[in-house]
Amino acid sequence: MKFFIPNAADEKQALKTYGSIKKFTSYTTGWDINDRLIYGIKYRHDGKDYEVRVGEQEEVEGNEVIAILESRLNYFICSQYRGVEAGHPIMIDRNEVKEIVDFED
Repeated sequence: MKFFIPNAADEKQALKTYGSIKKFTSYTTGWDINDRLIYGIKYRHDGKDYEVRVGEQEEVEGNEVIAILESRLNYFICSQYRGVEAGHPIMIDRNEVKEIVDFED
């Protein structure tokens, strides 16, 4: 899958939005966010398996995933009100992640 951010007009706007989301997530969580462009992850939390992809609804709160970010120890699922416009993203411990799918170069 080629990199995108939902509702971005083009790749330039998508990259600018992605940078803003990274900056906001780093500020709100206190974690440094790397530059990896992640399309989807599969993880296990509290005995239940989950799979999330950018542009689709996540199962926990039913919000559209805008970006998935990676720090040294955690992954962050960002939706409009969880890490993009306000609030903290959904935090997934690195040990819970079973599979990662990156956007294509």
